[in-house]
Amino acid sequence: MQKNSEYRLKRCPFCGGQARILSTWDGLYKAECKCCTCGTASYTTQIAVARRWNQRADSYLAKWIPCEEHLPENENPCLVICRTWSMAENAWKEGKLMILRYLPKEHRWNISGMTDVTHWMPMPEMPEKKGEIT
Repeated sequence: MQKNSEYRLKRCPFCGGQARILSTWDGLYKAECKCCTCGTASYTTQIAVARRWNQRADSYLAKWIPCEEHLPENENPCLVICRTWSMAENAWKEGKLMILRYLPKEHRWNISGMTDVTHWMPMPEMPEKKGEIT
């Protein structure tokens, strides 16, 4: 039997939300953030899912840049964490993950409406596929 601490999931590396382990329709398990729904692939055991989720969590957290500290200097796409205004609840919703561009000449993100970008990071490199010429 596994110890309960081995199933504990670290916070989401993208939005900081609480993660959970879910059963998939095919009898496997995956981890998913309750807030932004970012998740892992499916695995045969819950412990494999927890280890995979926790393995990648720390590598991303350090890269988030608060907007109040620094903004992008070019118009390259960025991963961003936003607060969005909920008309139904008349309140800000935290932790929506999006891909946006910052427009330095206009001092704004390329989005309109009731959205407030709180953190950003440069887009990670695309994975290399063996045998493919890029």
